[in-house]
Amino acid sequence: MTLTDLHRLTVSVSEAAHHETGHRANCILASGALIDILAVRGVEARCIRAEVVATPRDRGQHRSGSRSLGSFGDGTRLPAAPPGMWNGHLIIVAGDVLLDPTLDNIADEEGYEYLKPFAGPITDTPRSPRGGMWFTLDDAGIGTQIPTWFSSDVRYNLYPDLGGWKNTGMFRKRIRARVAAMTAAA
Repeated sequence: MTLTDLHRLTVSVSEAAHHETGHRANCILASGALIDILAVRGVEARCIRAEVVATPRDRGQHRSGSRSLGSFGDGTRLPAAPPGMWNGHLIIVAGDVLLDPTLDNIADEEGYEYLKPFAGPITDTPRSPRGGMWFTLDDAGIGTQIPTWFSSDVRYNLYPDLGGWKNTGMFRKRIRARVAAMTAAA
């Protein structure tokens, strides 16, 4: 599959998961359904726990700083809020492509309207000890990896050895199957 195909699929899964739950905070459901769909299509992929940090594009106007999903910065899970929700962040790595169907979870805040479901090729080895990868995004949500945080829109830190999502209700096969079926019908 091409990067454009993977991105379209990521966007479709994001919309189907949003339709199923009524909200965008559904990274476990969306990532699980995306893994299932990719497996059917013969694409080897895996879920990975991550932290994503987004920086407002107009840094002068939005001095509130960056927003993040997924951790305190060391890979540990944030306390669940609202009650019953998992407050980590889950993404997909398919070969050398990073897929994030719920990056737009941050987009509700002023200055982050540019965030959409994300697909970006991993073109270079992460440069930070924690595995940071910096991307700049186009208008569709396709990212280009860049070497530093200057002019970046998002940074991903990956924690492949951390779990926590497989025992949640949203990772149940029957729920993921409904989202996958909605995606296939779209």
